Amino acid sequence: MPSISVLMSLYEKESDVFLEECLMSLQKQTRLADEVVIVFDGFIPEKLENLVYRFEKKLNIKLVKLEQNVGLAKALNAGLKVCKGELIARLDTDDYCRSDRLEIQEQYFLNNPEADVVGSFAQLIDFSGNFQGIRSNPINNNDIYKELWCCPLLHPSVMYRKIIIVNVGAYNPNLKRRQDYELWFRVAKQGGTFKNIDKPLIAYRYDRDTNKRQNPKIAFQQGIIGFKGTMSLRLGFVKSIMCFYPFFRSFLPSVVQHKLYFFMKKFDPRN
Repeated sequence: MPSISVLMSLYEKESDVFLEECLMSLQKQTRLADEVVIVFDGFIPEKLENLVYRFEKKLNIKLVKLEQNVGLAKALNAGLKVCKGELIARLDTDDYCRSDRLEIQEQYFLNNPEADVVGSFAQLIDFSGNFQGIRSNPINNNDIYKELWCCPLLHPSVMYRKIIIVNVGAYNPNLKRRQDYELWFRVAKQGGTFKNIDKPLIAYRYDRDTNKRQNPKIAFQQGIIGFKGTMSLRLGFVKSIMCFYPFFRSFLPSVVQHKLYFFMKKFDPRN
C-alpha cells in the first residue's frame, strides 16, 4: 500500500476553531495518514501552536518551522521536501475532510495507476459553517485538461503523486497566490493525468470575504497565469481571454461579486 502524507501550511491569522475542526477530521479518518506535515509559516501564536501539539502524537505530525512568513508556495515546497509519502494529500487549515477522504483517494490511485493528480467535489460552507451548495468539477482527464483555464481542480481536495510534482519543479516560489493554478499547467505540459472523484470529500469555506482577497492586482496576475498556460496548451484564444474574467469582476463591490459568483456558476464547467 502507498504511504500518505498530508501537507498543510499554517500562518498566524488562522482561526483556532477552524484549525481544530480540520485536525479533528484527520483524526477521524477511516484510513489515517502515515504522517501530517504542517509548515509554520513564520510566527505562530501560542494558542494555535498548542492546538497543533495536542494532535501531534495522534496524527504523527511533523513540524517545519520557518522563521519568517514566506507565503504559501515557499511554505508548501519546504513541507514537500519533508514529506515521506508516495502520495501527498493537500488540505488547508480552515477546511476539513469527510471521514473516508483518504481511504477513497488511496483506493482510486490503486485502481487507476495512470492517475497523477486526483481531486474531488466539495461542500461549500460559509465562515459560519452554513451549507452553500456543492462544488463539482469535470471528472475525466480530457475534460479537466480542456478546462484548465478555469482551474477545475480544488487545491485542498487534491491528492497527488509526490514524484510528478517534484519533477515539474513543485510550486512556483515567486507566486503569492494561485500557485496551484500555475502548477497544473506545468503538470499538463509534462503529460500528467488528472482525475476528479465525483463525491464531496472536503468541506471548503467560501463567502463574500473570500472575494475581498481577490483585488484587481491579484486577479490580473491570475489572468496572466491562465492566459500563458492556456495558450501554451493550445486550448484556444477565447478560453485564454476568459482567464481575465476574475480581473474585471474584482472591480465590483464584494457583495455584488459574491452574488455574481453564484450566478456565473450556472455557466461554469466547475458548477
